[in-house]
Amino acid sequence: MTAGPDIVATTPRLRLREITRQDAAFILELVNQPDWLRHIGDRGVNNLAQAADYIETRMRSAYSSDGYGMYVVENLEDHMAIGLCGLVNRDWLPCPDLGFAILSRFHRRGFAIEASRAAVTLAWERFDLDHLVAVTTLQNTASQQLLGKLGFELRDQKFHTPENEYLYLYSLICDRA
Repeated sequence: MTAGPDIVATTPRLRLREITRQDAAFILELVNQPDWLRHIGDRGVNNLAQAADYIETRMRSAYSSDGYGMYVVENLEDHMAIGLCGLVNRDWLPCPDLGFAILSRFHRRGFAIEASRAAVTLAWERFDLDHLVAVTTLQNTASQQLLGKLGFELRDQKFHTPENEYLYLYSLICDRA
């Protein structure tokens, strides 16, 4: 019997777990959605082999180097992968970045905020972080509203990335009092 992927958090409707190469079809679908392409960008993942490579080189490697990363968001009812949520270290940001993306057919059901709350709790309680940031494109009002509901505050309205993009930069400080 082989062990399954590590489950890092469970909420009333979801679970967050480490991604595996077996998630390649899900990743292929997610990173080629119009919303992903518009707000996150083209990752050059156009087939299952590229998706598996993306998982290994861009996602799973963070678990060993940082201790955390992006996690697959699964529906508890059927264990179907519906999105990604987690923490990412980017060399151009001052601290870990909260990231999330949900397949468009599962939008408007509260899954992104439920998963994001779990990721923030992981950041504070399991990884002992005290500061998170998040970035959005200027047009991504849905993510901006979600970050506001989580307590993130807008810090920079025209944050300039190394790729010469402008993004909104949000910040959340852990209140351990």
